[in-house]
Amino acid sequence: MENVDSQYLMFADQDDFWKKDKVSITYSKMLALEKGDAKTLPLLAFSDLRVVDRNLKTISPRMSHYEGLKMDNIGFNRLMIQNIVTGCTVMINKKCKEMALKCTDRDDIIMHDWWCALIASYFGKMGYVKVKIRK
Repeated sequence: MENVDSQYLMFADQDDFWKKDKVSITYSKMLALEKGDAKTLPLLAFSDLRVVDRNLKTISPRMSHYEGLKMDNIGFNRLMIQNIVTGCTVMINKKCKEMALKCTDRDDIIMHDWWCALIASYFGKMGYVKVKIRK
């Protein structure tokens, strides 16, 4: 994160496969979160994901169903108990990145996506991108 100088940031690992419209759909949610004076707040937009095998065969159409997660549990107290945010589904704004990087004990951060979600939930806003399941 510290090497990115951008208004928005998304996370991707080597085994992630993104649909063509993923960035535009997530960006639209980020713009909706920014309405009003929220541009100065740490913001995070995230979605569910499809669980697939290495051949992209669907194991579960929604990770939330597969793992029993409630994607509307975006309140800080709920997020402290259970993370519902997966890095490859996340877009954060620059303010969220800056606040996340203020932690000097980064080895104590178990998951970067959860850390960013906690920051956005407590100091700013989060938004869930609800996407229709495509068969």
